[in-house]
Amino acid sequence: MQQSPAQRASNARDADISAKAAEAPSWIKEQNMCPNFTFTIHGLASFSLPAYSVFACISLLFMMLFLYAKTQQIGVSFLRFLLLVGAMAAGVGIGSKVLFALTQIPEFLKEPTLRNLGEIIWTSGFVFYGGLFGAILAVKLYAKVFRLNGQTFLDQIAPAFLLFHFWGRIGCFFAGCCYGKPVGWGIAMQQTPDVPRIPIQLIETGCLLVIFTGLLLLQRRRSHAPALRIYLISYAVCRFALEFFRGDELRGIWLGRSTSQWISLAIILYFALAALLTDMNHRIHHTENWRKMNNEKENSNSNSIMRGMSGDTSEMSKDGVRQKYRDSER
Repeated sequence: MQQSPAQRASNARDADISAKAAEAPSWIKEQNMCPNFTFTIHGLASFSLPAYSVFACISLLFMMLFLYAKTQQIGVSFLRFLLLVGAMAAGVGIGSKVLFALTQIPEFLKEPTLRNLGEIIWTSGFVFYGGLFGAILAVKLYAKVFRLNGQTFLDQIAPAFLLFHFWGRIGCFFAGCCYGKPVGWGIAMQQTPDVPRIPIQLIETGCLLVIFTGLLLLQRRRSHAPALRIYLISYAVCRFALEFFRGDELRGIWLGRSTSQWISLAIILYFALAALLTDMNHRIHHTENWRKMNNEKENSNSNSIMRGMSGDTSEMSKDGVRQKYRDSER
């Protein structure tokens, strides 16, 4: 039976994974992730918690501490601080779920029923970009309700997004999701315990730490630094590059590129276009000001000449009157 191109590609990929796994040293094969943390209370009981949930709580804690420090600086009350955290949490949850569900549209089209749609939404994971955009929208709505400058407020709290993301990616590493491609070196994930993979989650945490440090240093030097814009552009560049080393296809592939790569490209193009339009507006405004100044200068010179000519004419008229008066006296 002749295989389809998709089947041949899948078989080739499986063979490549097996070959790379065979080449890996035994100590690498023995390493697995820890999807669950087991806690034992001596003499009482023991219980397990999902690693991702543990790090999600840690990320939320660090984000809240940073937000509390920032909101105290600008005089936000504790109640409004709690409302901000609640709004951001809702935005993250809804946005990340919705974007992940959108990546599963091909699966839904195979069986376009309400039951299948509900299963996809309920069993779907989370996409960071969706959560980030959801949180940004929630902060904008919060700022509008409490009459704050939305853009300035977002710039002030932008590093909080990085803290949440940083610890969340460590959670991905322990849970074994968002993994990298198979390599001869690396760390095995839970799903494929015999296949060493690129620890792409840890590489991304390193990028996030660099961006976070840079934003803090920038905010110390400039209180009104465009922190959110710098964060979005920097992360978009890093994410676009790192996606080439991801090995999980569940994140959605469109025209040979992942969903996150298309979003990263859109972010980069958006800010590039915005910078171009801003520069064009500045140039147009500068040209108009230059023309206005030249016109005012020319008008001033013309008025001076006219005043001089009118002064000469008046003197000539006075001389003529005096001459006529002398003639009449004679």
